[in-house]
Amino acid sequence: MIREEIHAWFLRGVTSITGDESVIVTIEHPKDPTHGDYASAIALALGKKQKRPPMEVVQEIVQKLEKSPLVERVEVVPPGFINIHLSVIALVRGISEIHQAYQTSNVATTDPKAPLIVIEFTDPNPFKVFHLGHLYSNTVGECLSRLYESQGWRVARVCYQGDVGMHVAKAIWGMLQDEKNTGRSLASVEKLSLPERATWMGKVYAAGAEAYETDEAAKTEIESLNGLIYEVSERFLRESGKEMKIDYATLKKASNPRTPESPWKPDDVYQLWLKGREWSLAYFETIYQRLGTTFAHYYFESESAQEGYVVVKQFLAKGVFEVGDRGAIVFDASGSGLHKRVFINSIGLPTYEAKDLGLPLLKQRDFAYDKSLIITGNEQKDYFRVVLSALRAINPELGEKTSHLSHGFIRLPEGKMSSRTGTVIAAESLLADVKERVLGVMSSGEQFKLSVDERPAVAEHITIGAIKYALLKSNIGSDIVFDFNQSISFEGNSGPYLQYTYARARSIGRQVDERGTGFDTSYFQQATPTLNPDELSVLRIVYRSPEIVAEAAEKHTPHLLCSFLYDVAQQFNGFYARNRVLQADTGEQQKIRVTITAAVAQVLHNGLTILGIPVPEKM
Repeated sequence: MIREEIHAWFLRGVTSITGDESVIVTIEHPKDPTHGDYASAIALALGKKQKRPPMEVVQEIVQKLEKSPLVERVEVVPPGFINIHLSVIALVRGISEIHQAYQTSNVATTDPKAPLIVIEFTDPNPFKVFHLGHLYSNTVGECLSRLYESQGWRVARVCYQGDVGMHVAKAIWGMLQDEKNTGRSLASVEKLSLPERATWMGKVYAAGAEAYETDEAAKTEIESLNGLIYEVSERFLRESGKEMKIDYATLKKASNPRTPESPWKPDDVYQLWLKGREWSLAYFETIYQRLGTTFAHYYFESESAQEGYVVVKQFLAKGVFEVGDRGAIVFDASGSGLHKRVFINSIGLPTYEAKDLGLPLLKQRDFAYDKSLIITGNEQKDYFRVVLSALRAINPELGEKTSHLSHGFIRLPEGKMSSRTGTVIAAESLLADVKERVLGVMSSGEQFKLSVDERPAVAEHITIGAIKYALLKSNIGSDIVFDFNQSISFEGNSGPYLQYTYARARSIGRQVDERGTGFDTSYFQQATPTLNPDELSVLRIVYRSPEIVAEAAEKHTPHLLCSFLYDVAQQFNGFYARNRVLQADTGEQQKIRVTITAAVAQVLHNGLTILGIPVPEKM
């Protein structure tokens, strides 16, 4: 990487005057490109430390810098900055590096010695709608997975789903009431299409959630049903050959010996639970396929509850947990500036906290990971601070390996969504709305050179690109108001703009050779070309691609990659508007411009792929 060579070259100059090889020297890209390709303010720090004028230190550093074919010139700027301008040789070599290194940059490593990270994301709950929050989590998680893979990590994508708990009880209560009120049987629902079944489950869940809040009798029934659902999940695990650590029926009797018999037959509830779970998971899979995600493993609360319950009981005896009000078992993190949370409730059932505590133990068993990252919405930030504090208390090694990253909310112009009231916005609704708008733009746009048969597939790619880019171009922690017009625009900072720029660059390459690469650096190896300002402006940005990707991976900041790709596209489109490529004045000039175009296409292709955005070859 050019940056590494320039840093090593500059560091040698600095250490030659300090004699300290451990000195920390940073070089950055100036915001103003006229100030060079890299800049450093090290002289300001050294001047203060050595009690010397920074400009005196600067001059001494510059005198010690070796001559390098990668550096055209070095400028000294008061009060003590050093600006480094790369040579054309360096910029041309940057193109060659992009061509060589990027051919396999999006291929996940198979080296068993490479570090392994488990990234948990999306986490939709069966029986509920796959909503915009899940879409945001999936977009972030898939992008970060690809960023890690680009840096040589093995990545295990995992999804954690709640197949037990009050939301399931509300949904199944809604199923039972729906059959009672309409006569609609489970068999008749099964005849519906998968999307129709998913819509039906969203409706019965909303009905159950509303009844729980407004009807005391329904609330009592749902709470009773909740305990029964834990029991049927236990049956499922047992029949699946899983190790059982909790007997929910015994727990229920022990916590409340007078618990009345459930009015529902366990076998009937079991069938509803099995079918609802099965339909939800199948439906979620169709969305993952559209979004380009393949999970290595699916975890469920019914399984992690077993592990979490046992570990909480074990560490209660060791004083990590304590007995709180009404016999609940709690973890008190108030001494660390956090708060207290219940891990086993007063009727003896493991809470979300216990399940999330058991989950890392299951992940470590399955993957023996080096690092674990959990991605959720911002509303769970404080929750995970306590859970991870408890994890560090029971297993310091896993606690240090595990971190939580939160993202913001998606809001549409209409306002914030609500899953409790049933007005939750399904992810597929947004996908369908955006796709309809994209098809409308395509049918009226003269710039689209596509047949009628080609348009649906390209429209799908543009739809995914529009949504994902809109979510990733801002800092992950920020809330987003999704702007339909801006997101599908083919001008400005949008996914379709980048996709269209890539397709334009590729079309030029295809006119040069069959594969459409357009890469021919042989001329560059024979002579140092004379480049015009437009050509230089493109070269002075594309070589940065590897370091931008590395920084985005290290800092979990996909928006840095988005901004970079947008800058590349802008520079290229300016170059393309003012310079003839295939009709250049000379053959040598054509080679230069075609190769620059191919480098842009390569950078855009790999960058968009890392973002999880499809890259159509034609538009």
